[in-house]
Amino acid sequence: EQQIEALRYLKGLKRENDAPVQRAPLRQRTEVVDLEKDIGKRKLITERTVKKHQGGYWCEVCECLLKDSQAYLDHLNGRDHNRNLGMNMRVEKVSVDRVKERLEEMKRQAREKAAKSTKDDVIDREAVQERLEHIKREEEKDE
Repeated sequence: EQQIEALRYLKGLKRENDAPVQRAPLRQRTEVVDLEKDIGKRKLITERTVKKHQGGYWCEVCECLLKDSQAYLDHLNGRDHNRNLGMNMRVEKVSVDRVKERLEEMKRQAREKAAKSTKDDVIDREAVQERLEHIKREEEKDE
């Protein structure tokens, strides 16, 4: 009995009494995917280097190494990776009202960001103007 279970486990077969796993619908990615973090860096890779430290992109969830950014993005958006995260590939359906609320929230955030950057620009201009005036005063003193 135990040997049969071990063989099934090794082959990846389900037991007869296993209940189907209920997975969550697909969600938006929360972490930032930094594809350019190792550009311009050099790595010394030997035959004893651990696989996740070899050249390429390592997926911690699936424990696999992908050699280029396109393959890595395809993997992140793929079925197997999302299944390992506990999600299925179905997207949750939302109402029109919820979409409108989300769009309004995004517009509000964009306006706040624009207002903040405008305020920062004014402060930067004032600082530059003060520096120019200070330099002019210093030049007048020297003459």
